[in-house]
Amino acid sequence: MQPTSLAEILAIIVVWQALIFAVLFMGLYIQTKDIPKKFIACFMLVNVGYFGVNWLVFFGHLQVLWYVYPFATPLLLCNLPVFYWYIRSLSDPNFRVSGKQWLHLLPALILLVPQLSFFMVGDYHATELLEKSIISRNYSILGTFLTNLDHVTFYILFTGQFAFYYLKYRKIISSYNARIGNVYSYTENINLKWLRKLKIGILLFFIGHELSHSIEININMFSSLYFSIGMIGILFYIGYHGLLQGKGVIALYSREQKDAEEDTGVILSPASADGKRSENTEPQRYKKSALKSDMRSSIIDNLKRLMKEDELFSDTKLSIDDVARRLGVNSKYLSQSINEEFNCNFYNYVNELRVERAKVFLVAGPHDHFSIEGISNQVGFQSKSSFYSAFKRITGLTPTAFRAKAGEKLDVKSVFQDEQLV
Repeated sequence: MQPTSLAEILAIIVVWQALIFAVLFMGLYIQTKDIPKKFIACFMLVNVGYFGVNWLVFFGHLQVLWYVYPFATPLLLCNLPVFYWYIRSLSDPNFRVSGKQWLHLLPALILLVPQLSFFMVGDYHATELLEKSIISRNYSILGTFLTNLDHVTFYILFTGQFAFYYLKYRKIISSYNARIGNVYSYTENINLKWLRKLKIGILLFFIGHELSHSIEININMFSSLYFSIGMIGILFYIGYHGLLQGKGVIALYSREQKDAEEDTGVILSPASADGKRSENTEPQRYKKSALKSDMRSSIIDNLKRLMKEDELFSDTKLSIDDVARRLGVNSKYLSQSINEEFNCNFYNYVNELRVERAKVFLVAGPHDHFSIEGISNQVGFQSKSSFYSAFKRITGLTPTAFRAKAGEKLDVKSVFQDEQLV
């Protein structure tokens, strides 16, 4: 297969992959009314438009390209804003595009105006321009302007846009991943850590793209292959994780936060990534809370009893709302009680219970035949990796190392003997 043919095939794959994901996500949105699915479908459609123009360039369909060429770079500038809306809709179930949110598309609309001047050059000269040949003298200034505008758009406007949204993504992701610790005992398929890897991957991709232009041999072919393969990987990664991403994952927290603001007038600040808070900020958070100390003591006593008798922590999908219903208390008060009593969020509280129970299984004779993965499932972890991560964070050892040293150097306590937790 000739290199040119391979580049053409890869260009087609980029377009069709984005189109398939767009149809799939739109179908899921129609069935479930899951707002993030609608935004990611729009994101994929924007990519269909942009890379569709590139596909026309590869195949030399200049007559069709003449009608769509001015829309290519404005579509490029729509990519990051639409993806930003997708991230916002994941982190805020009430998010909708309205008012000032439409201003995110303003750069694309401004750029579209001078791009439309392309239609002024006429069919013949437009073909000359699209083929990158020398345009006639009457239109040379306009041709140079449009060519330079494409370069400015990609290398300056899009780069600046990427830096701007990179900072906004980082803020949203950090806040979101911290907040879910107050609500859920697990993070699989609900956290946004995959977006951090995506940001790094895109950054490395564009660095590599620029480096590819420094290659002197077959530069056009190599750059085309690199760009197409990279975009296939990036779009597939986004589509794959978009399908796995949970629906409305912090709707509970949003409701809880709204109730707290109405009751106390204080906006609840999110916990840090590890669930800990400084002593200076914690009193401020619950400064005007209606929860009294005797009520908190009662909640904690009942919580310990519930965890001891029913081993509720072994539920892999346990949320604070589940526990609150069992206790017959407000989830806001339950969260506050856990934070104040144990100085950690709900996620870390439950996972510490799971690790304590896992210690028993790792050292007790009747459980010697249990595998590490079997133990992790039995105590409530959804995956072996999350079990290893939590166990190492809490004990300083991996489960395998703990089992090897148990009985000789460690004094293991049953989860039911740890009065700090249950």
